[in-house]
Amino acid sequence: MKDLRRDERLQHSLLINYQPIDSPGWSSVNSIDISTKGLRLKVFQNFAPGVRLGVNLYLRKFPVPIVAIARVVWIKDDPSAISQNYEVGLEFLDIDPSDVKKINFYMDSIRQEESFNIHSYPGY
Repeated sequence: MKDLRRDERLQHSLLINYQPIDSPGWSSVNSIDISTKGLRLKVFQNFAPGVRLGVNLYLRKFPVPIVAIARVVWIKDDPSAISQNYEVGLEFLDIDPSDVKKINFYMDSIRQEESFNIHSYPGY
């Protein structure tokens, strides 16, 4: 299957709150990966592709969550999961451009930390 992603993803766990648009109640999960165009999560619900979700992303270096509207691009059953049974790919539809810059800054800072940690070990 051809990878249609338009942006580099960073495997990183972030607290994410989400809810289907026009539905009450938020659910909280951790991300699998993130990019400036979207993210991948493990969720409890079996959403159909095209469903729109309200999403709050909590970046550790920023005190206020990033608020976005995303749509389900794909969903995959994960029978090995104990509680979160579906993996879902989301694309941001409505996100403030300044928040996209925050995500990009955050991703760059995590990559720099990881690079520093790798190069800090003796014998590297």
